[in-house]
Amino acid sequence: MKKVVRILTSYVLCAALCFSVAACGSKDDNSGSGSETSALQKYIDDNQEQLDELESSMASSGMNLAVEVDGNTLVYKYQYTEDLGDDAAVDSVKEALATSMDAASSTFESLLTQLKSEISEAEGIKVIYNDKDGNELYSKEFK
Repeated sequence: MKKVVRILTSYVLCAALCFSVAACGSKDDNSGSGSETSALQKYIDDNQEQLDELESSMASSGMNLAVEVDGNTLVYKYQYTEDLGDDAAVDSVKEALATSMDAASSTFESLLTQLKSEISEAEGIKVIYNDKDGNELYSKEFK
């Protein structure tokens, strides 16, 4: 039960992250300029203070959060800091993550729509949940 509460907490924090980063985004002034830093990376850099606060909140709930760029995709990587337990517990966590992500889909789709309107190179958002050892538990991509 404690793990399910953690999952739901991560969902709420994830939604907060989406709304806070989306609300603080800025228009891309150098789309297609060939600059060293991609517009998506600049977007992350411009919102680093909010991301740091959310990373801190996630850490207190037993998860690490990293927001990265992979090509033209914004990637939210969540990693549990504690062992999830036996296979049955891991399966339960995977199921809860899938359910939570289904509930959060509209949030990520809205964020992607806003991201694409602000950054012409943005193609998608990917959310990845990993266990303590970095093994993928669940992921979903929004395009």
